[in-house]
Amino acid sequence: MPVEFGALTKYGRSSFFDGGLFEWIGWSILGFIVTAFSLGILYPWALVMVYGWKMLVY
Repeated sequence: MPVEFGALTKYGRSSFFDGGLFEWIGWSILGFIVTAFSLGILYPWALVMVYGWKMLVY
């Protein structure tokens, strides 16, 4: 079975990953800082921002 990289087609639409390594590092650091300063209250926000970064563009 061949492995394909690049745009995927699902339901007639192309999807692709639109993130970069430096963006992920930046969101992770920002999430850590915000979580530390808020004593963990904003941890859910940090998770949503990092997971939102990982999504595919459809």
